[in-house]
Amino acid sequence: MHFSTLATPLLAASIVSAACSGSKVGHRRHHTRSDASGAPVRNGKAASGALTSYYLSQGEWSGPSATASGASTAVASVASSAAASTSTSTSSSSSSNSTSSSSSSHCPTTLKKNGICIGWVPDDGKSFSSLPAATVLGGSGGGTATTQAAINAKMGSTGSAQGWYSQAQSGTAFDGSQLTSRMDEIVASGGIFQPAVMPTGGWSGLTASDNSQAVNICNVMKKFTDKGLTVWLRFGHEVNYYQTDGTYTGDAADFKAGWAAVHAACKTIAPEVKMWYTPNIASLSQYEEYMPDVSTVDIIGVDWYPESGTTSATFLSQMQPFHDKYASASTIFAQGETGLNSGATIAERLAWLEVITSTEVAAAMPHFVAVSWFNYYKGYDFRVADVSGDSVTIAFLNQS
Repeated sequence: MHFSTLATPLLAASIVSAACSGSKVGHRRHHTRSDASGAPVRNGKAASGALTSYYLSQGEWSGPSATASGASTAVASVASSAAASTSTSTSSSSSSNSTSSSSSSHCPTTLKKNGICIGWVPDDGKSFSSLPAATVLGGSGGGTATTQAAINAKMGSTGSAQGWYSQAQSGTAFDGSQLTSRMDEIVASGGIFQPAVMPTGGWSGLTASDNSQAVNICNVMKKFTDKGLTVWLRFGHEVNYYQTDGTYTGDAADFKAGWAAVHAACKTIAPEVKMWYTPNIASLSQYEEYMPDVSTVDIIGVDWYPESGTTSATFLSQMQPFHDKYASASTIFAQGETGLNSGATIAERLAWLEVITSTEVAAAMPHFVAVSWFNYYKGYDFRVADVSGDSVTIAFLNQS
């Protein structure tokens, strides 16, 4: 866990007239993030959408001085939806809030917006102080533990996916207990299972000459596919960052060898498992540097935690080059985790989710099929679901 203190411009809604001044100070969830040029992300663009307008109209945008104008229709629409969501059932929302898209086949009966499936990374509720350093990585920020089932119940919709973290420590046989201990709740909650398995401390058992750890990993994945779950395995997620801070050792060649070993083992042991390459936000050239043999990659994506919300144009400038180079009908694009990284208000967090699942993004990136939101309290609040103020999240998710 790396902390950074930055002053960032305040968000303003692009669909309303807003005057903003001031700055935010915050620290980051994982580490210093980078933009597509490889430079640290320090600035956000204007957030957009009806939800932002609604919060501005209600005086719930903390920090800047801002006024909304010319957005009465959008405000009325979201406010009406929010009121309706508190008095009517939303159990049918997953089929009413999407547009026709090839992406929809990945979550035919679960939550989506504009054909982009929406999943969650639920908070594990563990604190830094109670855990060894290697266990803290990827989660465990001291928030309140929750489950996918609790989020589903609160949102009135089944999340399309759920992500959890585990560490495959070099020299110790991976037993997957961080994942299998949640087996019953993961199976019961539904959606795609998205485990992040982090090869910490070295690459022992993850080579062509010794694949023992790869076999261990795939044996754990088989326990989930045997339960009928779809599994998207994020092996070595954010490798391009974690090899710089010592969490993972070695270089791109070590990662590629480890990836190849896991792919080969799972192809034999658990062939239903989909291999998902998710680097940390960086440049296209860095994604290419770490890109495994494309024939072994089923899904690509980029983890990105901007300091503040951006427009769909900025999102596309960061994501579309990687999408356009490698994504196809057979190699889909999905974000394994995202959120806002600057102690943002729930209004700002929600505006970011709205951008990611916007019609503009869906149209420009036809193979972008899914996003999973980092629904943690970790140093500060990333949550948009199962948290105070989430009635407007419910309204947004259930808008047709």
